[in-house]
Amino acid sequence: MTNRNREHAARILEKADEIRALADRGRFRSDPTAVERIHLRAIFIAESADHLSRGFKDENPALWTTVRNFRTAVLHTYETIDPEDLWRFIRDDLPRVVSVLRRARFRSDNRSQRTV
Repeated sequence: MTNRNREHAARILEKADEIRALADRGRFRSDPTAVERIHLRAIFIAESADHLSRGFKDENPALWTTVRNFRTAVLHTYETIDPEDLWRFIRDDLPRVVSVLRRARFRSDNRSQRTV
């Protein structure tokens, strides 16, 4: 019994796992292709989060604000994202996003129950 929110959350979690696998701090600093691959996955997370329902966003305002702010930065910098901004998202924000999505209980009507 999947719904739109559950599907987008699963995609976000999948990309978050891929980012964690790529995000070794030493490699991140020294390998531009790792930064680029992480950047692309972060864009995917931002776009998928944008497709979560208004109800889910309203019920999880801190999560949505974090992702929305990051989405704005990622989508409007194109290939020139500051690697330090990307690293801060990976280190500070992505774990919170993952935590909220893993705890979320999604209803079949595309609304979630608050997880906090």
